Amino acid sequence: MSTTHQPRILRLPANRTGQDFIASPVLGQFDALERALERAAFNPGRDRLIGVGNLIGPGAQSACAGDWLGDGRMVSVLGREEARLLEWANAGAGEDLPDRLARYAAAGGHWLLEASPAASVRCIMRVRELPFALHVALPDGRSIGVVHGELPLGVSWNRLHAALEGEDMRTQVLYGHRRILAASRARQDNRTPAAQVMHAPGVDVLVAAGLPSASMGLGNMTYVSTDAQGLPTVERVDELLARIAERNFQEAGPTPSLAEGVHP
Repeated sequence: MSTTHQPRILRLPANRTGQDFIASPVLGQFDALERALERAAFNPGRDRLIGVGNLIGPGAQSACAGDWLGDGRMVSVLGREEARLLEWANAGAGEDLPDRLARYAAAGGHWLLEASPAASVRCIMRVRELPFALHVALPDGRSIGVVHGELPLGVSWNRLHAALEGEDMRTQVLYGHRRILAASRARQDNRTPAAQVMHAPGVDVLVAAGLPSASMGLGNMTYVSTDAQGLPTVERVDELLARIAERNFQEAGPTPSLAEGVHP
C-alpha cells in the first residue's frame, strides 16, 4: 500500500461560527453532493464539511475532488478509493505519470478517461495530502474522530498517531472491520456487551464509512453511508450525536461518554 507518507492525523479546531456536517462517501458524484448540501441548508460561509473518504470512485466527477479539497470546501480522511488511486499513481517508477494513470483507468478508474490531465494531477496532489484520521473538536468541549475503516482493536484514539507508524495499523484504519466483527461475535456469545466491544476509547464519537446495508454502529461508534440509490448523504454533527445518544439509550440506557465527554 503506497500510503507510507500520508499525514497521520489532522486536528481541526472547534467551528464556533457555524455547524459541522459529515458527508458519506461521495464516489465521484459531486452534483449529488451539492443537492444534498442544499437540502441540509449547508452554509458554505460558516459551516464545515467533513468527509469519511471515498470522495472518488466510479462517478464521472471524481476529479472534482481536487477542487473541493483544494479550495477548502471539504476536508476528508483518506479512503480506500483514494489509496487505490495512489497505488497506481506511485507504481512503476520507470513509467510516466500518464502511462500509470492509463493503467489505473483500465482497472476501473474510468473517470480518468473523462478528466483533463491537469484535473487528474490536481486530484492526485490533493489526495496525497489526505490524513488517515481527523480529530474534530466541538464547541462544547467534546470531540469526534473520523476514519474510513475503523480504530484498530487494542488501540486508543490517544495512541493512534504512534500506532500509524506500522503498515498493519494503517491498513486497519483504511480497510478494517475487525471491531464490528468482534462485536458480532460478542453478541452471539452473550458474554461481553457488543457496545463495549465497539467502543472506541479516547474520543467521544468515532465516525467511519459504511455500506447502506451495514449496521449503524454501537457504543460511541457510528457509520455513515450513501443512500439506497448510492448517492451521497449529509448529516449535521449535532444531529448525528443526538441520534447516537438516542440509539444507545434504546440499546442499554444513557452512554456516559456521550453525555459527559471522555476523560482519558
